[in-house]
Amino acid sequence: MKSTRKFQLAIAALGFLSTASVNATVIDLYQSFPAHQGDNGFYVYGWNGSMQPLNNPADYTFNRPGDQWSNPNVFKEIGSWLGSPWIFMGPAGTLSNLGPSDAVLAYQAPIAATYRLDGAFYLYPQSLNGAYAMILDNQYAPIWQSYLSPGGEVVFDNVNISLNAGDRLYYLTDAYNNMGFSEYDDWTNLRGTITYSAPDPASVPEPAAISLLVSGMLGLLLSRRNRRTQA
Repeated sequence: MKSTRKFQLAIAALGFLSTASVNATVIDLYQSFPAHQGDNGFYVYGWNGSMQPLNNPADYTFNRPGDQWSNPNVFKEIGSWLGSPWIFMGPAGTLSNLGPSDAVLAYQAPIAATYRLDGAFYLYPQSLNGAYAMILDNQYAPIWQSYLSPGGEVVFDNVNISLNAGDRLYYLTDAYNNMGFSEYDDWTNLRGTITYSAPDPASVPEPAAISLLVSGMLGLLLSRRNRRTQA
């Protein structure tokens, strides 16, 4: 009888464990774009062999020290002239005052989880040349990449990356062909979301529930063994 009771309690505990829920967090890149470095876990860089933090001369606006009004420029397009919310990410080519540099938006993971990336890159039709768009992992290795033609939009859906707390992922635009690019040629834009899930603390089972489950299963096994011995 005791073994049966333990088994029933174990089944109840197993049901409790199976219903533990998770909370999905969805981050909109445009809505969460930082006014200053580090806001909402976002950072803005120029990449020319290493990550160089960009200046922050005004809210939601970032550009390169010593090359303030040339690319790379990364900023939130408030009242977007494209007709929908985008983040402008203009890379610099070889004719820029300080040479080529990619435009980078980085996100720092708050917890260890798998992060799903969805969105699109868009190159304004009046851009003089094509550009290149990439998403990099914490080690700067590409996990997604595509060429952009002027007027073209390239969508990325369900791009998954596993990150530890403190790791970063990077959205990057590149002038692609440095031989013929000035700082004004590549009007590249980004939009998208980052989604990750974390367990709901209210639904995480207490250690007592786990002990109950183990105890009940052991009781069931012992009961079956005793019946076989008696037979």
